[in-house]
Amino acid sequence: MAKSKQKEAQPAQPEQPAHKADPERAARIFILSGVGAMLLLVVGLLIGGWYWTQIRPLDKTVLQVGEIKFSLGHLERRMSDELSLIPASSLSNEFLLALPDSVLRAFEREAKVLEAAGDLDVTVSDLEIDEEIAQRGNIAAGAEPSAFAAELKRQVDDSGLKLDEFLQMIKAELLESKVLAHFTDAAADREPQVRARWIVIRVDDLEAAEELFARLEAGEEFAAMVEDLPDSAASIEEDWVPRGLFPDQAIEDFLFEAEEGQYSEVISTLIGHFIVELQERDEDRELDEVQKDRIGTRELFIWLGSLDAIIEIERNITDEDRIRALDDIL
Repeated sequence: MAKSKQKEAQPAQPEQPAHKADPERAARIFILSGVGAMLLLVVGLLIGGWYWTQIRPLDKTVLQVGEIKFSLGHLERRMSDELSLIPASSLSNEFLLALPDSVLRAFEREAKVLEAAGDLDVTVSDLEIDEEIAQRGNIAAGAEPSAFAAELKRQVDDSGLKLDEFLQMIKAELLESKVLAHFTDAAADREPQVRARWIVIRVDDLEAAEELFARLEAGEEFAAMVEDLPDSAASIEEDWVPRGLFPDQAIEDFLFEAEEGQYSEVISTLIGHFIVELQERDEDRELDEVQKDRIGTRELFIWLGSLDAIIEIERNITDEDRIRALDDIL
């Protein structure tokens, strides 16, 4: 019986796709994918550039006082808040150009108080801050927490500040008020004082000041001259004033060194030109309550100035930062 031949195994053939790929369609997909990727890259670059040029700079620390930092964004928000309190009729280019540094000085003062008030045993509690916020919003004691929360939100929104910035500002204001009271209470009962009068002439009219001084030198009485002053000048009479409360240190130095009835030469300051006459000086005169309040203010500023040697202060603002801040808020 003949053997049947076995069939040789055939190699498996790969399955053929139902449709052959369209070369033109593949090319279009490739091109569109490239364009999409390019668009995503451009958008990413634009967003990244906007972040680094517009948002990131606002995080820059422009002032640090001790451990307290103030960013460029914080500066802009406080500038906007300050600007909202000024009538449009009172705005000037000079005011606007000075605004960044004016707010920075306010920041520095607040931070000094926050950093050093504890050294005077002066503190402010969270409850006192809440009470101040409630008082500003006419929220009655014992009101519902929701009423207080709504009022706090309103005050924060009105200020344009962030919540922590707003609360820090309130705390600094309360602390400074307590520090002022501390120095007022500690004021002495008696101090050297002077009684004086002066003529002040506008800072842009030095010629008028020199002409008035020449009239005194020629023998005209001070009292008579104040009755006939140019439009750029005015006379002021000060009743008993202690040290530290004069428009300029040079004026104070003259009054506490001159002889009674003596007048000064022209004393030029940033706010005007002065011709000063000492009428009377008392080396040990009792202070009244108004004067004690003024002494408290004087001692507060002396204390703030003394902190420059104790607290590390870093000022990092540039002219570009100032311009940026003004551009952003105007």
